Amino acid sequence: MIIWSSVTPEGVTEKDGRVVPSGEQQRTFAVRTRDFKTFTQAKLFYSPKSGMSVIDPAIAHDDQGTADKGDDRWVMVIKNEMSETDGGKNLRLLFSDRMQGPYDAEPGPPIVGAGTTIVDQMGEGPSLSKHNNLWRLYWDAPFSKFSYCLATSPDLKHWTNRSTEMSLPLKQMRHGVVLPVPAKAVQRAITTKPSPGK
Repeated sequence: MIIWSSVTPEGVTEKDGRVVPSGEQQRTFAVRTRDFKTFTQAKLFYSPKSGMSVIDPAIAHDDQGTADKGDDRWVMVIKNEMSETDGGKNLRLLFSDRMQGPYDAEPGPPIVGAGTTIVDQMGEGPSLSKHNNLWRLYWDAPFSKFSYCLATSPDLKHWTNRSTEMSLPLKQMRHGVVLPVPAKAVQRAITTKPSPGK
């Protein structure tokens, strides 16, 4: 499944039948593929009930740390694309029992970005991952002193700004993704010489 946000020339028809004119609101869409050659038709994946404009969705699995798979859930972090005066330009969380939704009707309160205590500047391009029972939220805040930011949380409720602890290869980074890769695969990639012509 590939998810992204955009507007469409004809606007978006919401689940309640209301049509949002083109250019007014961003919505999240999805396509599905098995082989990255053929794709399903794009369909509306997420639209907040309030009509909030949203972009930059990213989904992560939360196994809750128990042996019971019945309490597993999925977390989507998304940017509120409304203006700062309307409470936007920050990142918020939504939850679902299934990766493909449905997700909460409305995103939760802002956790990082404009209007928060963690990098109170426009935040976007999130990537969310969990390692050693600690959630890590990476995002970029191009107008802040950090540029690229990190906050951690043990429970997706209480967040700590860790941006000053990061060391990055570039001064200005934008929209990244955390991709877990097995150590053996990394070592193989480092030591394997590419074939001629590739």
